[in-house]
Amino acid sequence: MKKSGTDEEKLMSTVDSGETDKDKGKLAEEMINNSVGSFTPDIMFNNLVDNYRNAEKLYGQTIIRELTDFEPGYIEKNINIPEFKKELKKNIAANVKELQSEKIINSQYILTEQGYDLAAVQLCKEELEKLKIKGFGNKKTKQKDIYGEKVDYSDFNSSAHYKDVSIAKTIKNAARRKHNEIKIKDIKIYDKRKKGKIDIIYCLDSSGSMKGEKLSLSKRAGIALSYKAIKDNNQAGLLVFDSEIRKKVEPTNDFNYFLHELIRIKAKNQTNISQVIETATSMLEKSKNTKHIVILSDAMPNVGETKKVYEATAIANSRKISISFIGIDLDKKGREIAEKIVEIGKGRLYKVSKMNNVDSILLEDYEFARR
Repeated sequence: MKKSGTDEEKLMSTVDSGETDKDKGKLAEEMINNSVGSFTPDIMFNNLVDNYRNAEKLYGQTIIRELTDFEPGYIEKNINIPEFKKELKKNIAANVKELQSEKIINSQYILTEQGYDLAAVQLCKEELEKLKIKGFGNKKTKQKDIYGEKVDYSDFNSSAHYKDVSIAKTIKNAARRKHNEIKIKDIKIYDKRKKGKIDIIYCLDSSGSMKGEKLSLSKRAGIALSYKAIKDNNQAGLLVFDSEIRKKVEPTNDFNYFLHELIRIKAKNQTNISQVIETATSMLEKSKNTKHIVILSDAMPNVGETKKVYEATAIANSRKISISFIGIDLDKKGREIAEKIVEIGKGRLYKVSKMNNVDSILLEDYEFARR
């Protein structure tokens, strides 16, 4: 549900001020990304003692570290020592109680709305700080607009508005040419350009293989894309999928709403690319702007037929919607399908082996789509 204006202002005020508990924010985020709906202290302790490796796969290192106050490697080495096990159990119980007292989890050990907000703020802070370091480009189209921004100069013409005359540039031209009076050819006017408008749908694979760090970095990329698009006065939409469409956020310029929907994504099930393309196409149907779909996935369709994927892509193309694909560790067959999708969809294929730069790739694709 879309948050109220008051809640939105409160959230972004928190993001800007930096007043969050970083460790607890990371813990809440990892609970979501590892699909840990809840954890009971005793069950978690038993899982760690019975089979540490399996427990690490289940909870992830961040959750284990924050709830035990020990580094994962240290736990594995000492898990059979009676005194250590006693301390481990005591730490888990104390940390869970603290999370409950701060209303991050409830009495049933389930993440609360406050916990989701904490995760959203922490995720957003980290990604925006990263983007701030990288800097933002702000490319413009060549289409002129009398209400655009003053970015360059051109020679005077009969359709020019007198307010667009650059006095400084005009006088400089006349002086350089040693004219005693300003001539028509000396007059320079502002050449105004406007930014390209685009509605873009970020399609995020939330199948089981995306669990953990892959999902976390994919969410961060979604923050980068939506923040940049909305900052440019464009709109960003979200489509979350596995074997079914799990979440739809229509193209919006409400960054807080986008962020709150993004943070709630959990990983499960298989993938269905054809349904993704069909749904994203329908979401862009009424848009009069440039229309673009970008799909991030680590698997090709294992539900439905490849033929359906190509047919859906062709329909999108016929409606002037371009499609790009960010493929994570795709096998040979997967690459072939992805290549065909972007060929039909007139987009780009990005083959990714490391997730750390997915946000940069998504921003690169955004600029490509705007051009």
